[in-house]
Amino acid sequence: MGLWFNIGLAVFAGTGSFLFGYDSGVMTDVIQSPHFLSFFNTNPKTSIIGAINSTFSGGAVFGSLMGGFTMDSLGRRWTVLLGAVINLIGAALQSGAQNLAMILVGRILAGWAVGILSMSVPIYQSECAHPSKRGLIVGITQQMIGIGFIVSTWVGYGSAHVPETSSFSWRFPLGFQCIPCLIIIAGIMFFPESPRYLVETDRADEALEVLHRLHYNGRNEEDIQAQFHEIKTTIEAEKAVTAPGWLIMFKVKQWRTRLLHATFMQVFTQMTGINVIGYYQTVMYENLGITGKRSLLVSGIYNIVGPVFNFFFITFLLDRVGRRKPLLFGTIAISIALVCEAAIGSQIPSATGSRRDSLSIAGVFFLFCVSAIFSCSFGPISWVYASEIMPLSIRGRGSAFATGIGNWLTAKMKFRDGMWLTNDAFSVQYAEEVYSVTPREDGKGVTLLCPTKKIFSRGDTLNLATISVEIEAQFDGVISCEVSHFRGARRLGPDFELFPGGKPEVDAKVGKGEAGTTIEAGGLSATVEDISDRKHYMFTQTDLAVGETIHGLGERFGAWNKIGQNVEVWNEDGGTSSEQAYKNVSFWLSSRGYGVFVDTPDKIDLEIGSERCSRLQTTVEGQRLKWYIIYGPTPKEVLTKYSILTGKPGKPTAWSYGLWLSTSFTTNYDEKTVTHFVETMHKKDIPVEVFHFDCFWLRAFHWTDFVWDPEFFPDPSGQIARLKSARLVNKISVWTNPYIGQASPVFQYAADKGYLLRKTNGDIWQWDLWQTGMAIVDFTNPDACTWFSSCMEQLFDQGVDAIKTDFGERIPTKNVKWHDPSVDPSRMHNYYSFIYNQLVYTALQKRYGANEAVLFARAGCAGTQRFPLQWGGDCESTPSALAESVRGGLSLGLASFASWTSDIGGFEGKPKPWIYKRWVAFGFLCSHSRLHGSSSYRVPWLVDDDSQEDENCTAVLRRWVQFKRRLMPYLFAQAEESVEKGWPTSTRAVALEFPDDPTSWFCDREFMVGSQILAAPVFEEDGTGEVYLPPGRWFDYWSGEEVQGSRWVRQKYGFFETPLFVREGTVLVLGQEEGEEGFAYEWLKKGGTVRTYGVKEGDKAVLVDKNWEKKGELEVGSDGKIKGLDLLEGDWKVETVG
Repeated sequence: MGLWFNIGLAVFAGTGSFLFGYDSGVMTDVIQSPHFLSFFNTNPKTSIIGAINSTFSGGAVFGSLMGGFTMDSLGRRWTVLLGAVINLIGAALQSGAQNLAMILVGRILAGWAVGILSMSVPIYQSECAHPSKRGLIVGITQQMIGIGFIVSTWVGYGSAHVPETSSFSWRFPLGFQCIPCLIIIAGIMFFPESPRYLVETDRADEALEVLHRLHYNGRNEEDIQAQFHEIKTTIEAEKAVTAPGWLIMFKVKQWRTRLLHATFMQVFTQMTGINVIGYYQTVMYENLGITGKRSLLVSGIYNIVGPVFNFFFITFLLDRVGRRKPLLFGTIAISIALVCEAAIGSQIPSATGSRRDSLSIAGVFFLFCVSAIFSCSFGPISWVYASEIMPLSIRGRGSAFATGIGNWLTAKMKFRDGMWLTNDAFSVQYAEEVYSVTPREDGKGVTLLCPTKKIFSRGDTLNLATISVEIEAQFDGVISCEVSHFRGARRLGPDFELFPGGKPEVDAKVGKGEAGTTIEAGGLSATVEDISDRKHYMFTQTDLAVGETIHGLGERFGAWNKIGQNVEVWNEDGGTSSEQAYKNVSFWLSSRGYGVFVDTPDKIDLEIGSERCSRLQTTVEGQRLKWYIIYGPTPKEVLTKYSILTGKPGKPTAWSYGLWLSTSFTTNYDEKTVTHFVETMHKKDIPVEVFHFDCFWLRAFHWTDFVWDPEFFPDPSGQIARLKSARLVNKISVWTNPYIGQASPVFQYAADKGYLLRKTNGDIWQWDLWQTGMAIVDFTNPDACTWFSSCMEQLFDQGVDAIKTDFGERIPTKNVKWHDPSVDPSRMHNYYSFIYNQLVYTALQKRYGANEAVLFARAGCAGTQRFPLQWGGDCESTPSALAESVRGGLSLGLASFASWTSDIGGFEGKPKPWIYKRWVAFGFLCSHSRLHGSSSYRVPWLVDDDSQEDENCTAVLRRWVQFKRRLMPYLFAQAEESVEKGWPTSTRAVALEFPDDPTSWFCDREFMVGSQILAAPVFEEDGTGEVYLPPGRWFDYWSGEEVQGSRWVRQKYGFFETPLFVREGTVLVLGQEEGEEGFAYEWLKKGGTVRTYGVKEGDKAVLVDKNWEKKGELEVGSDGKIKGLDLLEGDWKVETVG
């Protein structure tokens, strides 16, 4: 019969694709029918419309995956028939619907059917097509989809002209789907099965007969035989590859590659936005000023454009130009058209008269361009390409996966689709008005009752949701807002511990005026307007002003300014080179002088100028969302108020500011290794303040059971005592985590006692990641806390002074049951880091005193700033990782973390000597300083092979240890103020000190050490350092040279230096570089230097001793001399710079 029979088969099978196009487009017109809207008591912008569309897409996912099974088991024809039968049932339910449930079930069935048809029809066409005409034959799929859209539009347009009181306007368009279903059911028996499927099922003779029917023209017998031989050979080769079920697609490398290509082809096809335009074009036309029946007419014309261009493309071009070139053309051209469309859309709201008309026409034109370009690129090729590259053995399953995952499951994880539309995967209800404003009896807040539809009569108050909004004055400059739906929902913990230092008094006022009801909390006020007379939408959103920047949200290593980012506040163990964070804090700071704290430890998703460019959207699962708006007006004042809310930073003891030296992680070490390291450091005049034993002080597979490995550390108490008595170290730190491997006897003990987290079925929660059979200590069990603290006491008895509280991020949320039944597993994920660190910190305080407790913590959340200190986790040994660490410290500091550091030299890999030395300089300008690595040691002589050059690693480390010890009088005074005010001591953002300088909000490679010194690492191997100096006079610390600010400074630095500038008006108190007492020396009694930089009368320095006691102030008098020098003991000299 030849080509025409082949085309006829493709067109007939394409009736299934027609259903795809028709079903996808029909709801566009149906939701505009006045009778449909009144019959179901809805409107085009309510959540039910999103549900109708999303159920169709959801059904399509399952349908396409199911089609993979039926194609391989029943064949191509029967799968097409099955899709038609299911669609017929769905169409009948929709057209005869008496309630919304019938509509929804009908749409699910229609989607199910379309999913089956969308993957089976192109395969059937492709396998029946001659290779030279495959583009034309399979391209008919896209042609029939387009025709389906056309018919749906004109059926809807015609039906819209019937009286508004008639249900014909929507029942007929929905019922019309039955016609193509019946055509397929009646005609499928007149067409053959795919020859490839027949060969695969051992029906070779029948397959050869079908090939003759499809392609024989009386002169091409050899070609028929060649095709038949190729099919048999290919199938025999593919059958030689075996794997169970669907896994075959992933286990065979070349097939996995093809599967990914097919899937991403469908993904990128969806990303063109063609289906969004198809679903919502009438709404888009309304936004362009084209309304009513006129929008339906334009929609009908739009739907013609695609099929016309598609017809000429598949007939004359597709099989000649191949597949890649049209895709490249389509990508570029569609992108240009959509950019133009977006630009037009942004101008429409403010346009009037002829300009608005011109913009409307241009907007329609570019939508038409998208359709035309799509039909000459992604439209037909997305179907042709997948059917061509998929091996026969997995063609059904592979196409099902590609279509189901790539096409139907390409759903957006956002509530909005662009600026105007709601994502059809979600059901969203909006507060339409403020129905009532009720002041609280105590005069400190108001309660708003907000219904989700406008109230015109008593009847409107029935059968709808309401949102309650509680606005409360917390204290001066801080107002909280809490939104709730079902207030009776069980409120599970944990919750952040707020106001740990006591809640300040608030002078709150609530008053009503012309503008509405106003709540005042000192300098901050909130006004609730009377909006009952106009349409109102309430989102958990903050407007972003032009030029506004957003910062913070915990220790984040990516771009410091979060505008344009999607941020998940969810603790993860992801290293410093990813978007994940160990310490997620639900607080952000704006360059506009305010901050926002979201009061939940649950997972928070933030769209920061990303989903909507001018909005910051906050999303939290659950029935409540409470946030605190904190007004400064300066960013430092914002942080102070935030620290009142969540807790002041803890005070780390003076000795903790010295050098910490570690064994590193997986290196080989024992008592001999440790002793050699600290003895050599002592000989090289590099004092080690704290020596840290990392994981392998414990036995392998036994982490953490608090038992030293006897093979390597047979006498831990004796060794620690010997190290301290020899004055080789001052203090000892050991590593721990809140997990227990099942190889340890302690595992069974803890399990029997109920100290371990369990699954909902009562089993211990375990996995093999990190430690074999690892379990998690359940800190919601008070007995488990007591036991864990007793394990700490055993370490303290052995001479341990500090604890590295590692891990605590990977806390499961699914299928787990905590000892405390009031705990929500999702909320516990982040909050676990709080109770873990609090428990260990409290044990240290109990043993050593309030200001002598020191952690080295990795995980954190809001409030863990109370348990210092924190470090930045696992970074690489590269300049990029150094920059990441700087950004992490800057970001975390904006959550009132006063003490922070990173692993000097980087954790992963072995650092090059130059990066090690540059990191040393950065590390000793942080509040705390530790040498630690993963698989290589960090003692300096092993980094550069004991180089003898003047600026070798040993000399550089010695120089910076001495520098920091000398800086202690200044650094500790700054730390005291930082703890009191809730500021970072070092790695302090320049913007905190210079908020009015716009450039400072973009400085993420430099930082302030306290309030008076600006520093920056050197990232270039040639020693070039670059730093921005804010307005004012600055003085180079090394040379004393005066530099005017508001400029960038770029110059080269040796390894004994780094960009370091002192602010004018500084009285800098410097102690001694060396001494037997280590870093906890009496710096106010030992002599040193008082250096002034461009000072004037009234400039001062606070004197704080090593016990955190303020001893007074040094102040510049009217005569330029310093008053208060008598507070200092020993030999002091005064130097003047500038």
